[in-house]
Amino acid sequence: MFFFKKENHRFKPYTSMILASLLMSTNLSWGQNQGINDLRLRGTRFNRNAIVVGKLVGHDDYRRIYLRVSNGEYLITRTGNSRPFRVLAYSPDRLEVSLERHSLSDQTDPRWIVFRFFQNERQLMTSMILEQVDYAVLRTRSQAREVNRANPFMVVIPLKTATNTVQMVVYNLAHPVLGSAEVRRALSYAINKRKMVEELLVNDGIVARGSPYESDRPYYARGLDEYKYDPKKAIQILQAAGWRDLDRDGVLEKNGHELKIRLAFEKGMHLSERVARRIKLDLFEIGIEIVPVPYARIELTERLMRGDYQAALLEQQFEESIDSLYRFFADGRRGFVRFRNRNFEMLYKKAKKYPPGEQRRAVAHQLQAIINRYCLASFLFYRYYDYHLFNIKKVDNFYDERAARVKPFDQWSIKQTYGRK
Repeated sequence: MFFFKKENHRFKPYTSMILASLLMSTNLSWGQNQGINDLRLRGTRFNRNAIVVGKLVGHDDYRRIYLRVSNGEYLITRTGNSRPFRVLAYSPDRLEVSLERHSLSDQTDPRWIVFRFFQNERQLMTSMILEQVDYAVLRTRSQAREVNRANPFMVVIPLKTATNTVQMVVYNLAHPVLGSAEVRRALSYAINKRKMVEELLVNDGIVARGSPYESDRPYYARGLDEYKYDPKKAIQILQAAGWRDLDRDGVLEKNGHELKIRLAFEKGMHLSERVARRIKLDLFEIGIEIVPVPYARIELTERLMRGDYQAALLEQQFEESIDSLYRFFADGRRGFVRFRNRNFEMLYKKAKKYPPGEQRRAVAHQLQAIINRYCLASFLFYRYYDYHLFNIKKVDNFYDERAARVKPFDQWSIKQTYGRK
């Protein structure tokens, strides 16, 4: 197994034992038996030969869960039983599938995969400590350390997040206040992104520089406004646009509208909660009131698509293509930002005629310049890793060291000693 550490935008391998030692030696507090009584895994025939996967209601849509096995990746649906598995239970709380048996199957092969959905990461972490979940993914190093310290059998493997996966705030351009590019620019200047990386990620990430693409990637457009933290500039922009605190309640006003914005984010995600809280504190300093509102991923997605939101905190992965940019920011059918701009449309249609290569990349840079100029989103930061945790008391053969990836579930094995006295 390997542990990856990012230095100067390059990744170097270290053995996972170094990380395990680090996790074991870290002193972190843990509430005694928090929520244990509510998390007891119900009695089930799937106890020993099942792999239990932890998911989060706030982040994972049970209707969009894929099962990866050796011959492919399959969407789990209520009625869509596929050849490699059979669906036994399908609900917002729990998905259960049985894997196809074959002549070479033995008692170490997993027979069932159970996806359990938790209301928040604290419940998920407690369940991992109690060995009621065999595999889950957490977003921050501190959470992974906490679980490993409480239960050393939950081994942590950090895997690099997908390139260009950016944490950002997206705005509803149809909103009477957020439809103003000046307001969106002021918001971007007033958010202290560097402090988020230092304090919330503990430097386990990097600040975004005015683009959805990381600055060492070919699609990154240089010369963009990075919207570095500058609250004084944010105040000047708002004052020039006519925003004033007329009633001296600390919130700016203009034409009967207050700068009071509801910020939607994924429910139960500790990092998202902390980012939303940091944004609220930063913007309060310049006379903008942020009201964080948590939603489960299903509801948040539905609200975004029907335009029932003001601002939303999201993590989005952008492919290095003009289609990825257009689909997210301008496509009226598949996207929700629905940016309308003649130059943006003309550039995109023009680039579609080019073969993949330098010409398309040059147009992608121009598209980013427009996105940046109108400040369609506040790009915050990129996380370096997702932290994958495995119950090594129970499961084996779950990680491909050479490819640095988790193996398909049907290649995992159940340790024969698990569950025996």
